[in-house]
Amino acid sequence: MRIVAKTWEYLSQWTIAQERYYMVPLQPPVLGDGAVTWARPQYNEVKIKVDAAIFEEKGSIGIGILARNHEGQFMSAKTKAFSEVMLSTLVEALAVKEALHLIKDWNDRTVIIESDCLVVIQLIRSSTPMRSRLGEVIEKCRGLIREHNNVKLYFIKRSANMSAHELAHVSHMYPDRIFDCRSVPIKIKNSMWNDLVE
Repeated sequence: MRIVAKTWEYLSQWTIAQERYYMVPLQPPVLGDGAVTWARPQYNEVKIKVDAAIFEEKGSIGIGILARNHEGQFMSAKTKAFSEVMLSTLVEALAVKEALHLIKDWNDRTVIIESDCLVVIQLIRSSTPMRSRLGEVIEKCRGLIREHNNVKLYFIKRSANMSAHELAHVSHMYPDRIFDCRSVPIKIKNSMWNDLVE
């Protein structure tokens, strides 16, 4: 199973590299990129972690989105499932787009969105146009960020993204669901607690 997942990941990266209109230069890292553990945001900031999962055997994908406040307290979570298999980069970009749709009620706060997909973060930060399905999603993300104008976007390591990772991996059991603190799965609560004690 891991071989299939890795094959899809390599295929995704190869496809992007081969895309004629993919001419995004590597962006220099931004201060805050590369975190290896969960870090509390500043007062009155919201931190949203996103991740995606591909379920080859089910022919579907899922995303997990998890929002927490500056004290590390749970605010909201969302899962979404799609009944098709896509390249991993496209799925990760869809996760960021869904997170950007969630923040409309938080206009008075700075929102930090973190993903462990460096390619997606760099594509969104870039202004280079892309003519592909991935490019459409990236452009939508850029537009939503401009609308909100107090969004920070960071790349983090998988070790700092375990709660969203776990949520994405149970998204097929909870498709298209928004969670509050009472309904979030216990596995996700435990993962969030582990973030705080590390």
